[in-house]
Amino acid sequence: MVGRPEDALLYKGYTVDPHELEQLLLSRRGILDVVVVGRSVPGVGEMPVAFVVAETTAHITAEELIEFVAATVPPYKKVREVVFVDELPLSPRGAVLRSALRDRLNDVHAEQSTEK
Repeated sequence: MVGRPEDALLYKGYTVDPHELEQLLLSRRGILDVVVVGRSVPGVGEMPVAFVVAETTAHITAEELIEFVAATVPPYKKVREVVFVDELPLSPRGAVLRSALRDRLNDVHAEQSTEK
């Protein structure tokens, strides 16, 4: 492979494959679906953020999932934030709309910045 895959994140100079993190999270009991996207952070790059659809009966916290991933991957690949959602946004063809998730992260970040 030359370069980096289209979905790869660049975090602190390291390439992070979101698909690797997604597969790891999907191996955890209680996780139905997951997508990892990058939150743009000045001076850092793209911080890995997981959007997770969990079983309604699963009592999983964001901290548990962050620790679960951290126990398996190098520090630069860790998921830094987990957002629980009821469903992932899909295109008419059924593909996950990663851009909609990135936009959601940027909207939340912009709201927090203006509230300070």
